Amino acid sequence: MQYKSARVQQYDADEFKQVRCKTDADCVRPDTFRGDVLYVIEDVRGTVPGKSFLPLSAYDLIIYVEPGLLTHILLWMPRLWRWFQNGKFAWERDVGWKGTKKPYDVRNIIPIAREFLKTMRKRGEWIREDRAMLAGTRHIILHPVWFPTGIKWTL
Repeated sequence: MQYKSARVQQYDADEFKQVRCKTDADCVRPDTFRGDVLYVIEDVRGTVPGKSFLPLSAYDLIIYVEPGLLTHILLWMPRLWRWFQNGKFAWERDVGWKGTKKPYDVRNIIPIAREFLKTMRKRGEWIREDRAMLAGTRHIILHPVWFPTGIKWTL
């Protein structure tokens, strides 16, 4: 299919039934998938067996974002702050939000820190598993690198 002048629509595979916050306004699942629209589907669990929105083989192209450790940490900082500000963190499709649901609640600091440290400890293992799952699919790997002036992307 050619996408010379196609509309592009983002969809989050977490299947938001409603908008959780303003920045997610474009992530609610469309009612139908049209042939003249290029859909960008964010599926952070796409490589986890049984948790992906579609089988990996169903995607035309998979763009896997793989930051280095320092960049990954720096990309997480705004998320950690936002979690603390909102009093809820680590949203999961099956269980919802963790946290006290009270903005700036200091009781959330340690659980948020644990979530962050768990992710950073397991990232190497998860990346290896993801790469194994991507083998045999049509994919590219993007490496974001954080700079004070903004993110730079390399293949």
